[in-house]
Amino acid sequence: MKKTNLLLAETLKGFAPISLDQLNATVALMERMETKYIIHGSELKSILQEIKDDFFVLTINGKSIFDYDNVYMDTKDYMFYYQHENKQDKRAKIRTRHYVDSSLGYFEFKQKE
Repeated sequence: MKKTNLLLAETLKGFAPISLDQLNATVALMERMETKYIIHGSELKSILQEIKDDFFVLTINGKSIFDYDNVYMDTKDYMFYYQHENKQDKRAKIRTRHYVDSSLGYFEFKQKE
């Protein structure tokens, strides 16, 4: 495991765990909101310490850090990429996702309207 992942795994031990079944049951009742921030790696531990009482960490078979590989598909003129970047109301995403730890794989087609 990479040094960064070891530090992250150690910090995540302070969070209450949530199983995949519990997460799926909870998420079904919620509206998704996604916000992304760029921070320096040295800030991560202190930020996680501040939020640990308000969030859970997905834990499967004792693991809370998972590897997965995505392959995104697009047209020759990158139509899906430009739809996303231009925040078009109607857009699509096509990808394959391989969860390395469980050897599960999915083909996903998402349509936003």
